[in-house]
Amino acid sequence: SVATRVWTPEEELLITDTTERLWEALERARTDATLRTSEARLREILDRLPLQIWLSSASGEVQYLNKHWYDYGGTSPTKTTAARVAEEAVHPDDVPGLMAAFAQAMSDGHPFEVEQRNRDASGEWRWFLNRAEPLRDPTTGAITGWIGAGTDIHDRKLLQASLEVSNARQGFLLRLGDALRGLDSAEEIQLSAARLLGEHLGASRAGYAQDSGDGENVEITSDYQAPGVASL
Repeated sequence: SVATRVWTPEEELLITDTTERLWEALERARTDATLRTSEARLREILDRLPLQIWLSSASGEVQYLNKHWYDYGGTSPTKTTAARVAEEAVHPDDVPGLMAAFAQAMSDGHPFEVEQRNRDASGEWRWFLNRAEPLRDPTTGAITGWIGAGTDIHDRKLLQASLEVSNARQGFLLRLGDALRGLDSAEEIQLSAARLLGEHLGASRAGYAQDSGDGENVEITSDYQAPGVASL
């Protein structure tokens, strides 16, 4: 016959503790596996977005750049900082503004957005709108990191610039028409037009000239000069 084991209270407590810890470990493993799966799916989604996605620590150490970032710049994943990324990928004229905006955001905890030129794999510069939001601890509210997205706005910037030039040109022509209306003499018309054109273009001089007939010289009939500039 088999003798029945009589468990001591200490042994029963040990079994209970072991079971509880085993259960906690299993739950933790399941949770970790779920998190890894979720993170993998999230990374897959971020890598498919046509945006330059980045994540950094609260101090500015870059923790993640999505596939679009590396494909656009022709670079490989490496551990880096926001300052290093800016130095390597952002136009030198735009780096100070970007880093100042990031520093201010880290100081006051507010989101920021800047327009900057990023270099692509061929060396061409294109305009991007870089927006970033702080990530916060749900319990304490402390900033734990930053998430940002860069959107290509180059074509929009070119169109905007083209429209501004066109509007400025149309505005100038309207002012020119108003100024010339009522003028009778050729000299007054030429001088007024030269003045408006010089001021519009920010030129030191603007004027009219005609060929003197010798093939080498021209005769200036009227000219405008900016303040402090002598007439020709």
